[in-house]
Amino acid sequence: MIRAGETFEVVGRNPLGEFTMATPAIAHGSLFIRTRSKLYRIAEAVAP
Repeated sequence: MIRAGETFEVVGRNPLGEFTMATPAIAHGSLFIRTRSKLYRIAEAVAP
């Protein structure tokens, strides 16, 4: 994770445990990340 601002600052990391196999994609308000064995979708939680 990178803090928004004028200077570059890494504020966190989220290791996936394997290499990404493609460029992350954004669609329908979600971020998609493909690794060697998984496809992750990151999106804002929707209230029940």
